[in-house]
Amino acid sequence: MQDRKLLLLSPVARLSRTAVAKLGVFADAYLIPDRLRSNGAPRAQTPSTLTGPEKAIVLSVLRESGSWKDGFEAEFRSMHAGVRELRMRNHICSIWTDGRWRDALAVKLAVESCPASEAHCRSMLIAAELHGAEAACAGLREKLSLAAPSLMQMADALKARGELTPGQALFFRKAPGEKVRGRDIAAFIKWVRSLRPDELRHAWRAPEPNIVSAASLSHKERFTGWPLSDDEQALAGAIRDSRCLRSGETLAKALCTDLSISRAGDGLRAVYDAPDPLLSCARASMEFDTLLDFVEVRRERPGVSVEGGSGISSIHAIFDPGHPENDDTSTSISVSFPSGRSFTLDFVFDGVGGNAGGSIASMMARDTVEIAALAGWVRGPEDARMALLLADMVISMEKRIRTERNEYLLRGMGTTAVASYIENGRFCGIHCGDSQWLIIRNGEPVHQSNPHGLPDTNIIYSCVGANAGSVHINNSDNGFTPIVLEDGDYVT
Repeated sequence: MQDRKLLLLSPVARLSRTAVAKLGVFADAYLIPDRLRSNGAPRAQTPSTLTGPEKAIVLSVLRESGSWKDGFEAEFRSMHAGVRELRMRNHICSIWTDGRWRDALAVKLAVESCPASEAHCRSMLIAAELHGAEAACAGLREKLSLAAPSLMQMADALKARGELTPGQALFFRKAPGEKVRGRDIAAFIKWVRSLRPDELRHAWRAPEPNIVSAASLSHKERFTGWPLSDDEQALAGAIRDSRCLRSGETLAKALCTDLSISRAGDGLRAVYDAPDPLLSCARASMEFDTLLDFVEVRRERPGVSVEGGSGISSIHAIFDPGHPENDDTSTSISVSFPSGRSFTLDFVFDGVGGNAGGSIASMMARDTVEIAALAGWVRGPEDARMALLLADMVISMEKRIRTERNEYLLRGMGTTAVASYIENGRFCGIHCGDSQWLIIRNGEPVHQSNPHGLPDTNIIYSCVGANAGSVHINNSDNGFTPIVLEDGDYVT
């Protein structure tokens, strides 16, 4: 257990904030039990039985790495309410990159002898662990009757030494006008409250460019023409300054290739070479949402459920090594908002580039769009298109790594993609490659996608992971008109 200052007071002592500051313990305010901050005697505590997941949360919050001890529950109860809540929330955020799902995946691969492509099936394990941790935190609050922290207690937690994650500390340094020293909460609040809803949604990307910034930049430059955010402008400037654009090549054209990986300088390449860049982004996004809650800046966050699947022959491959792997995977994503808005998004990916490469590429694409949805980044058809561009970059990164390992058979791996987006009876079909969507009405096709390939051949000119040059929404690369579905329509 770490060294701690002790403040010995009578159970009914009351200290003003000024008095606490003079005693030099403001930065360690969480060491003062809540009962010493109240106006009365300590609350009666009733014995409770905590579950294994709940004990794991307590151990994480107390920063204990050993086994459970009887005194831990009482110590957890007596923590500063703001710091306790911040640590609980940040524990959930850390699951994205440091969760136990990694051990579960290793067991799945080693013990169950699953195909190599299953190494990229992380999203479902992460989702289950996130849900379990959130349920455990809710159970702790209920069983131990933990009061919600006040606004002042939340501010204390943000100011306390060592309580912010490194990523959260970056957000404070981003706040305009903040001094180099200390944490100016007022400046941070002023900054986030000055942002429009669409800017606030992407503000977690502000500290430094990342792979999601790159995908969003590619999406805007190639398909929408929307104004660039600060992080996208910084990345666009870095690409131009690196002089990796060929003569006459536009930024939009360059982003249609794997320029950011194969031709960029070392500084720009580092954006993509960070460990688990996609999961690091998901964690940063959730950590930023935690900060917003602690300064009472609200934004609508979706609830997401995901149900993934794969080709039936992949199951046979587990038991029959001679059976070829199927290269297709699928996922069904449901998104709902507190306002009542909801939509469904169904993807099918069909891998190309040989059995092994196609299977890995389709699994990686599915994993990427599921992570994007679970992180709250997919809120409409354009976001779904952006998620495919993100998958394109993730697969391109994997191909470069495989090539460096001399796994040359995987150099050409990629996957086609087709998605059905339905909201309030309106349909948007998103596709890349020759996989098609089709709307059948009264037994006849009335709408269908135009394949990105040569007729009557296996030649395609666009696929995810191999320069996704065309990613169309209702056969358009610039704007789209939703298709109104009628009763009895069949979407396939």
